[in-house]
Amino acid sequence: MKDNKAIYFPHDTNASTDPKIIGLRVVYGWEAVGMYWAIIEALHKEPTGEIPSNLISLMIIDFYNQEEIRLQVHKTEIAKEMEEYLYANALLVQCNGITTSNRVLENLKNIKEKSIKAQESANKRWHKSTNIKEINNNNANAMRTQCERNAIKINKNKINNNIFNIPSLEEVKKYCEERKNNIDANNFINFYSSKGWFIGKNKMKDWKAAIRTWEVRAIDNKNNAENGIKILHDGTRAILKFGQWVDEKDNSVKIDPHYYPEITK
Repeated sequence: MKDNKAIYFPHDTNASTDPKIIGLRVVYGWEAVGMYWAIIEALHKEPTGEIPSNLISLMIIDFYNQEEIRLQVHKTEIAKEMEEYLYANALLVQCNGITTSNRVLENLKNIKEKSIKAQESANKRWHKSTNIKEINNNNANAMRTQCERNAIKINKNKINNNIFNIPSLEEVKKYCEERKNNIDANNFINFYSSKGWFIGKNKMKDWKAAIRTWEVRAIDNKNNAENGIKILHDGTRAILKFGQWVDEKDNSVKIDPHYYPEITK
């Protein structure tokens, strides 16, 4: 990668509440969010906003090799799952072995446009007769890379493919058996059926990802069993008080097994 002069790019203060970022954090932890922004920074350093995808893979694997992973899961496997999540949810875009980000391309385009406007003002001050409009058009076309054009097509296709199909009990059982996670398929189906297949305020998009989230919570609950603490599927921490499971932050809030079937395990 080229060592370019540092540039500033906008980072919304509510970025951490984006549903896709929340999904990344819930499944892979805050470390994955930090890794994502490290990739975004690296993309901004490149004039085209693009990096070979194999280097993205190496960055993620190297990150997990340097961090102590709290879940005893194979490092390469969890790194691969995180990488697939980034592409599947359009946080990163990949085509022809090249990785980029729609946000990065837009930022670099704005930076380029500002640079052109500054040059235009300088030319006017020095009375230089330059066809600025032609320069702007040429640079705007240059910024429209092949990946950006393909990213637009991907987004259009995503609208048509973003239809969620409710899984059958047999599908859930089969997937849980393949992953050997001991998750009760009936509990999973009953729980999300009662919620209209919503996760929080958002309609579920990937039931397999939801099962993997339950797996993470099950591992956390096993690790916290000695302390009488369970971490539920939505992140709520439950603690056993006088034979009753309650919210760790507010002991007056009782945990309802109807909404949290995993509490009975």
